[in-house]
Amino acid sequence: MATRRRLRTLGTCVIAALVSSCDDPIAPDTSPPAAVTDLLAGMPTATSIRLTWTAPGDDATSGRATQYDVRHLNAPITDANWSAALPVDAQIRSPKTAGEAEVLVVENLEPGQEYCFALRTCDEASNWSPLSNVTTLSTFDLEPPGAITDLVVQSVGDFEVTLAWTAPGDDGSLGRADAYEIRYSELPITENSWASAPEVSDPPTPAPAGFGEAFQVSGLSRLTTYYFAVRAVDEAHSLGGLSNVVHCTTTFVPRDEGELVDKLSAAYSRRDYDLFTSLFPAPGDPSYIFILYAPQLGDPPNWNRTEELRIHRRMFEPENVPPGEMPVVPELWLQAIHIVLSPAGSWTERPDLYQSPSNPDGLDPVRWRVTAAEYHADVLWDTQSDTDFRVDGRQYFVVIDDLTKSLGDSGKFVLYRWEDLGSLSLVAEEASWSRIKKLYW
Repeated sequence: MATRRRLRTLGTCVIAALVSSCDDPIAPDTSPPAAVTDLLAGMPTATSIRLTWTAPGDDATSGRATQYDVRHLNAPITDANWSAALPVDAQIRSPKTAGEAEVLVVENLEPGQEYCFALRTCDEASNWSPLSNVTTLSTFDLEPPGAITDLVVQSVGDFEVTLAWTAPGDDGSLGRADAYEIRYSELPITENSWASAPEVSDPPTPAPAGFGEAFQVSGLSRLTTYYFAVRAVDEAHSLGGLSNVVHCTTTFVPRDEGELVDKLSAAYSRRDYDLFTSLFPAPGDPSYIFILYAPQLGDPPNWNRTEELRIHRRMFEPENVPPGEMPVVPELWLQAIHIVLSPAGSWTERPDLYQSPSNPDGLDPVRWRVTAAEYHADVLWDTQSDTDFRVDGRQYFVVIDDLTKSLGDSGKFVLYRWEDLGSLSLVAEEASWSRIKKLYW
């Protein structure tokens, strides 16, 4: 009986509690959605901007809100000017659950305009959230950057060229472009060839319109003619007009004796007489030096014929004969010079050519360092006719190193003499050496 009475009492209490709950009024929803704090504008076009944010909840950060009110203005949006901001054309009709990503593309915007965006969120009880953070972005303009018209080559090196120009604007000559495209080629650059020309990596970030720009293009090859052009790019990826096209030829400043020989080989291959003469200490035409020669086949050899293989301007520029020289007949004009120089030994110093009690006229070892090496030279002068000339034999290089200059300086190494060891006697070698040595005094 005692247990039964306790159950009746419990049941009475539960029923009473339920009746009491049903009699109380439902509490109103007064908790608004939380403010969006990560509103972000991005991916602009000329007429649209993409907005993203994280959905808040119905009550603070939980549940699902009922609607968004997204607005834009051409000035920062605040609570004070919220009513003046314009609602975007397309709103999200059904917000996602709290924590999910929202995306809205705002369209029908004006090109080249800056827009500020903000939003508020509402729940089913018409509770509006506080104002979100404000995000700002501009639509792309339709006017491309201006064309660069003053591109120049500022400096030239062995493997690099420095270009300079005046920065154009983002819109013609106004504003600031977004990027540069710099291209180069061994052929002239035109509108048609622009896309096929190699593009330089890591170009500079554009400065405001009117500021000076400079950029070094590296990774080039020696003694090569390059053409350069630049175009500015705006944030809409619109290319500006093609700049004026400039060109130059990279240099070749030898850094050791071997590179000096390489430069001589390049001078022959390119038939570049100015490059050839730059290798020697003597000014003017060094045709008196027997740079390459060999006897013609026969017994005895035809030395008169060999004399014609002396290096002079006519071999490089047969159409431009210096005054007082006999012209070369057209059928002997060179079409090409093929040359292969192969080291036959290492470079060794020649201390016997320095000043000493036994050689008072030698070179001052404080100022000069003399090294020598033997090479095998295979050179073919290919003429316009069937008569070609060829040298295939040992050659001897002597190089003067100016110790007062730094490595890489112009004139640091100078080619002093090149001779065929199998054809010159010791007396002839010494006589030639003494004659050329006087150029240093």
